[in-house]
Amino acid sequence: MGAESSRRLTVAEWHKVMDTNLTSVFMLSQAAYPEMKKAGGGKIINVGSMASYLAIGACGLCREQGGDHPVGSCLRRRMGEDNIQVNTILPGYIDTDMT
Repeated sequence: MGAESSRRLTVAEWHKVMDTNLTSVFMLSQAAYPEMKKAGGGKIINVGSMASYLAIGACGLCREQGGDHPVGSCLRRRMGEDNIQVNTILPGYIDTDMT
């Protein structure tokens, strides 16, 4: 998606991107929490993108991937006391057909 397609992003498309790529990170982490706590700890590794910090691509994509880091930080603070590590890795920019 280039800049032009970002301007045409509908509200429904915005929500689909957010639900698929950001809400799912939070919900899956929340679902894993009880089992990890019962096991005495664990690790959650989320994948974001450096593209979100460079504002490359569609607005929705940049926003949701940029949101992975703060969501991970929040989860890390809440789950860390139960020996659950939460990290977000941010691969660098890769030139593909989508970018």
